[in-house]
Amino acid sequence: MTVIEQWVEVNRLAVAGREPEIARDVGRSVRWFWLRGSRFEDIAALACVTLTLGPDASAFHDLARARMSTGRPREALADFERALRLYRSQSERTGEAAARFNLATIHRAAGDFDGAIGEVEVVVELDRQVSHPDLQADIAVLQQARRERDEDRNVTGAVS
Repeated sequence: MTVIEQWVEVNRLAVAGREPEIARDVGRSVRWFWLRGSRFEDIAALACVTLTLGPDASAFHDLARARMSTGRPREALADFERALRLYRSQSERTGEAAARFNLATIHRAAGDFDGAIGEVEVVVELDRQVSHPDLQADIAVLQQARRERDEDRNVTGAVS
């Protein structure tokens, strides 16, 4: 049995034994490892099992990432919003920024540039507050989203 298989078994036993802290901690580690290997259906299944013990921002976040990666943006949007609410209630700014960035990605892909820009503006502010190393990259994403919005408005205005 591999270490990951052992962790999955520990998660299963923790869920069965109604031990949320253990299930969440182990589940988070397994999902992180599986994200690197693109095992999105496994991630979704493990997150859902962990969520039977109650709301968990990290599980919702990973579930959303799995759903986004498997072409289910509406479901991902709802899960990112759940994760965001939990991160905010815990004053967990790094998680909040990550959830907002992913929400922006979904909005942008759907052509909702204003929604994307609003989320990334908050991400940039959170990055500044915590001196996050992604600040410059996130500013570049914000600038790109604004350019895309302006181009979209120019095309839409020219067609109307």
